[in-house]
Amino acid sequence: MWADAYSTGTSLKITSSSLDAKIQVEIKALAACGGCLYLIGVVVANSHIASLTSERNDKANQLQVKQSTLEEVNSRQEVLANLQSDFHGVKPDIALVCAKHGLLAEIWPSIRSQAEFFKEHLQEGMDVITNQQFQNEVSLARKMCAPLEAGLEKYATELDSYNN
Repeated sequence: MWADAYSTGTSLKITSSSLDAKIQVEIKALAACGGCLYLIGVVVANSHIASLTSERNDKANQLQVKQSTLEEVNSRQEVLANLQSDFHGVKPDIALVCAKHGLLAEIWPSIRSQAEFFKEHLQEGMDVITNQQFQNEVSLARKMCAPLEAGLEKYATELDSYNN
């Protein structure tokens, strides 16, 4: 029995020693796997962080482009507002222009008939110089047409200023 017990004890010792060795190998393997898993975890985490960083940079670039576009639009709006305010006082009053043209259209036949009348009298020759009635009519026509002449000159000046 003793021999049996010795052989069983030795056998258990050998089995225990071999199991200790196997446990040590498994611990080393587990440590190596743990290290590999750690490295894989680090790589996965870093790739995810890199992906998020790249996405953030893309969004930041898009934001920068949108802000630049907005600044450009705002500057253009400011220029347009300045132009609009500059031209606000310059634009002609269409109702006033139409009224002035209407007035001119009403006066023009009278002026035209006077011009025809003067033309007929001037064709008579030098006698019109001594004709007092003709002299009075010319004087009256000049007085009546002076405001019209001044108004037409002013109108022509304003048209030139709009065109330049």
